[in-house]
Amino acid sequence: MALLQQEFVAAMRRFPGAANLITTGTGDSRRGLTATACMSLTAEPPQIGVAVSRSASAYESLVENGCFCVNSLACEQHDLAARFAGPIKGAERFEAGEWTTLATGAPALDGAVVNLDCEISDRLELSTHTLFVGRVVAARYNRTLRSLLYVDGDWASLLPSTGGAVDGLMEGIDTVSGAIDQAMQSSPDSLENLTSFVKDWTQIYTDRYPIAQKYMSVDLYASPENLQAVNRARREFDDKLTGLIQRGIEDGRLEVDDARLTAFAISGLVGWIHRWFRPDGRLTPAEIGDHLAVLVQKMVAKSNIPTDVAPSEEEVRL
Repeated sequence: MALLQQEFVAAMRRFPGAANLITTGTGDSRRGLTATACMSLTAEPPQIGVAVSRSASAYESLVENGCFCVNSLACEQHDLAARFAGPIKGAERFEAGEWTTLATGAPALDGAVVNLDCEISDRLELSTHTLFVGRVVAARYNRTLRSLLYVDGDWASLLPSTGGAVDGLMEGIDTVSGAIDQAMQSSPDSLENLTSFVKDWTQIYTDRYPIAQKYMSVDLYASPENLQAVNRARREFDDKLTGLIQRGIEDGRLEVDDARLTAFAISGLVGWIHRWFRPDGRLTPAEIGDHLAVLVQKMVAKSNIPTDVAPSEEEVRL
């Protein structure tokens, strides 16, 4: 390989690309491959381009069928990306995943970030590959999913964060998790434990609210391992909070129907602080914690157990 070609290949390994399954055919004639060489061409009419090696096992089927579906994968679907790029061939590749069809009859993957169903309108041969121009005849997308990337020879994803904020986020989750451990040991009264923890949690969260804002609003490349670590830490925290609530139900201090659902509700109540908290607001973090603690008490305390007096409407205005 010439030096320039080597440099080009090495450079392109660092060029992130969305992982897509290009699919065509029906029944036992279904064929597909994993591709990152997919691009938007025109909006009027809606057209995309997909570059496919002429040695690919699905190539002849694409030519014969005259249609294909681009299925842009979610970060959790890296196993499918590897399957459609590996030694498994033909219709056997479709034994994993849930498949439907849109307009052309080409396989459309349920749970993909985007499905673009296309009729082939043109082909352009480029060295070892053919650029298929697809006129989009049907489209489907999901706003809640994160895309799967392929970069530097590995599967990756997008994590809302910036710079070292992944580490900051993990440190924040660990701190909150430690606070719930401390609260559970501070008193035999589970309602007091929960109230104390909500106040501490609020303080921790207001101290770190810029990290939460970045996590919710800025896209940055992060590895699936980082995503898995964040999600694992969150699940461990959810389990601890659920356990505290369940203990309160068992000792008669709390009255809720579903401990885990209640834990999620409390997490949402405190977690949404990042959307509205301002350091120069009317209330200090400690005062906000007091307000939220009262709300949580009224959500979960057994009806015959007195709770703190709720603040007035004027007091809670931020």
